[in-house]
Amino acid sequence: MFNGNIKKALCFDDRITFLNNGSYGAVPLSVEEAQIDFFKSINKCPAIFMDEAGIEGIRENLAAACELLDIRDVMENAALVNNVTKGDVLITTSMIYGCYTTLIDSICKKNRINHILVDIQLKDSVSDMIGKFKEAVSNIANQKVFAFIEWIASASAKLYPVDEIIEVLHEKNCVVMIDGAHAPGQLPSSIISKVIKKSDVFIGDIHKWCFCVRGCAILVVNKANSKYFYPTIVSWYYKNDTPFIRFFNLGTEDTLSRYSVVAAKKFIESIGGPEDIFIYCNKAVCEIVSYIRFNIPGTVLAVDENTSAPFMRLISLPEAFNDCKKTRTLFATGSCDAVMRHFREIYKIDLLFVIIEKKLFLRICASVYNSIEDAVSFVEAYFKYMN
Repeated sequence: MFNGNIKKALCFDDRITFLNNGSYGAVPLSVEEAQIDFFKSINKCPAIFMDEAGIEGIRENLAAACELLDIRDVMENAALVNNVTKGDVLITTSMIYGCYTTLIDSICKKNRINHILVDIQLKDSVSDMIGKFKEAVSNIANQKVFAFIEWIASASAKLYPVDEIIEVLHEKNCVVMIDGAHAPGQLPSSIISKVIKKSDVFIGDIHKWCFCVRGCAILVVNKANSKYFYPTIVSWYYKNDTPFIRFFNLGTEDTLSRYSVVAAKKFIESIGGPEDIFIYCNKAVCEIVSYIRFNIPGTVLAVDENTSAPFMRLISLPEAFNDCKKTRTLFATGSCDAVMRHFREIYKIDLLFVIIEKKLFLRICASVYNSIEDAVSFVEAYFKYMN
């Protein structure tokens, strides 16, 4: 059922090879149809949607999301929100998602907050990462500390031992927010449920690996902290005691993606369920990377499989790729965008190139539609590029 054949059930351009599911997940045709139907129902009578129908629709889709993550018992402290993302000290890591950097710098300067940056390296083992967090908080005492920690670093595919990290931070009375953007649909729900209940705040994207419409995410706040979390837009339900209603009606903001979870959950069940998907995608990414490494000598796995996300890998291509005139020309702007655009437009392959620790890497992702054929397409494109 999986591999290239399933593309017929997805809203994909069948002329393009996608190895970049981590940036934007696949949307099934059935989910798109449900989205269109719901959009039409809104336009027929917007007032009803903003009242009974809208709230019940959000409640139903939130329940579906909580079932996917095995957190039905904390649904009252959860809300569907758009794609995400005050004390004395703020703790983050060096691998934090790029767009957060400017925001965090601004917040810390404006509020005179001490920013502790935990320097996580690609080569770090589980014990290395835990040790670095212990060292980072060793001198903290009698301060209000907020930690914003990614579970899976997006660019590097680095998997953090967040269970142990939360324990280290809680020993110093830190409020811990886990950025689980890549967790739902990629990590087992039993593990996600445990981390959600252990952390103070959890945010996770439903659109990357759970087949929802782009922009759908879930926010879960423990009961003690729920009174501190409000949407950035002040609207009618801003003061409501229930989180999912508090984030429900944000003026004219487009919240349509939040109504795609029920349809996405049905799609997941129709293709075998989370366990079958996990087995397939984990095997697929291993086979794809192995094929690339075998056929392009000099390709190196940059992050050990033990600390890599199940469906994602980071590899470095041979130095000849970095040094060739074409790559140097495309990188003249100082951005990876031109290289990615070149592969997409010339070779019809969607990839993510990233710069980490001042080096160029390629992140490979595998979903249910990927197979070894995609690796073959990339290898062929690579040699055409080099020639």
